Amino acid sequence: MGCYLSTVVSSMDGETTDSDKRMMLSKLCERSIKLNNGKLVVKGVVHRAGVMNCNGRVYPKHVLEREVVKYLRDKVAAGLSFGELDHPSPCLGSQAFRRVNLTRVSHQLVELHWERDALVGTVEVLDTPHGEVLRRLYLEGHSLGVSSRGFATLGVGESGVIEVGDDFHLITFDYVSEPSTPGAYLFPIDFSYDGHIPNQEDFVQQQSKGAWR
Repeated sequence: MGCYLSTVVSSMDGETTDSDKRMMLSKLCERSIKLNNGKLVVKGVVHRAGVMNCNGRVYPKHVLEREVVKYLRDKVAAGLSFGELDHPSPCLGSQAFRRVNLTRVSHQLVELHWERDALVGTVEVLDTPHGEVLRRLYLEGHSLGVSSRGFATLGVGESGVIEVGDDFHLITFDYVSEPSTPGAYLFPIDFSYDGHIPNQEDFVQQQSKGAWR
């Protein structure tokens, strides 16, 4: 957990009320947007290796490491690391699940790195219709989580836990209300982000015109 996250979480420990927490997060969001010239940039844990999640599954680290390398190379570096506001409904079928629906894009991943067994991501919330929903929720002080989207076979490991297989394929990271990965919540950063953020103005304009519908 990075220093900025430790500060956010520790400042909300103890007897802090839910109302106080939301006010603190709302002010943090406003400050972050000002520091980043109107952009909303958030950061936090997006996955954990070797830890059982709320779905009872464990992702081996070597599997996640391989997929993260591919995702950084094929998606982040190409400016195609889009994610959606919530996972696609299973009712839509496997094809809808296995690709990003451009009409539902809300954010883009701009950075991923490991801190021991925790995968930490930096995300820009985009000015798309679904991104605007996210921005409003952050400005209202809500804590918002993320979840990886992917597919794989499942097996039983040596300790009897359910393990995600070596054939795991990472699609993206979506925003969800209740992340299965422990502590997978993203918070607005309290500094000016100096890393590379792909310019998605053309994509956002196409979204506003309904070109992807």
